[in-house]
Amino acid sequence: MLRDGTAVELAGPVYDRAPDAVWARLREERPVVWHPGVGHLLVSRYRDVQDVLKRPSCFSSAVNSAYDPFFLAKDPPRHTATRHLLHALFAPRSVAARAEWIRQAAERRLDRAGSAFEAHAQLAEPLAVDVISHLLGIGERDEADLARWYRCVSRTVRTGEPAAGTPDGAALRAFDRALEESRVFGGEDVSGPLSGARASVGRLLYLAGASTVAAGIGFSLWRLAQDAHAQAKLIASPDRLGPFVDEVFRLETPIVGVRRVTAVDAEIGGVPVAAGTPVLASIASANRDPRVFEAPDALRPGRPERSLAFGYGPHYCLGAALARLEVVTALQVVLARGPFELDERAGGAACTTDFIQRGLRHLHLRFR
Repeated sequence: MLRDGTAVELAGPVYDRAPDAVWARLREERPVVWHPGVGHLLVSRYRDVQDVLKRPSCFSSAVNSAYDPFFLAKDPPRHTATRHLLHALFAPRSVAARAEWIRQAAERRLDRAGSAFEAHAQLAEPLAVDVISHLLGIGERDEADLARWYRCVSRTVRTGEPAAGTPDGAALRAFDRALEESRVFGGEDVSGPLSGARASVGRLLYLAGASTVAAGIGFSLWRLAQDAHAQAKLIASPDRLGPFVDEVFRLETPIVGVRRVTAVDAEIGGVPVAAGTPVLASIASANRDPRVFEAPDALRPGRPERSLAFGYGPHYCLGAALARLEVVTALQVVLARGPFELDERAGGAACTTDFIQRGLRHLHLRFR
């Protein structure tokens, strides 16, 4: 039995090989436990995670100010007001209107990839960048610039703002200028009221809008590449693609954990928590909690229980419907070209994960 979180490593070879097994041990033995290495109180059961996410008055997002001080780190009512400004970009009608554009973009990417390809680098990530760039009104920029900007924004989240004279600093300044010049994201109707927050919020949307979708496409293809029967079922019944994608997002949750800080003295799962305590709520662990999901490690599309893959409460992901559409469309385009499988000779698949995010490092596929 775990007495504290020190015996559990959330980085390194053991965690890399089986992260869900590590979270399962925490979930069963110490569902609310301080981890000195992570510097957060780890919360791993579904009901407790849900409780943290839905109560911003107790569990504040202010701890995320290093990533985005204007949107991600704000609680209601400030966060709600900013969401309202961005709602037009992600409204159901806006998302539906992009369906054909997304399909064509996926077709172009797959045409270039060929019959044997690395799906993460040639389809999942570039398609996700294509779509979020189009959404923000910068999609007409040079493809190499878009890829460079995405990589720079990704690194900035991990390492902080780069110096102005560095290549990353110059690239980010160019990205910020592109947002300013955008008729969509730079327009007064969407982000004019954000004033100085525009660049910060734009970077957040660019990163979240691409990384989550790229992971969803990659993990869905990875699952299907190992199951010819599932491929045949989805080809015969395309209406099953939505539930399939939802279930993959549950099992392979791209956002492993979200940070909060207690604004007041609180309680999580019966454990007293002092004000000012950093909290890491593991969505990935919650989505495999056997108290909520029967046979939680099994792929069962159409489950009635609600996945937390896109969050819960006031910070529920603005782009969830768009992300789902992108992944479903990418799968439709790939499946329309025939059965496919993992290309083990080329390197197969490899994942990358930590206690915040997970995704695919590479995914080699080939059509049969």
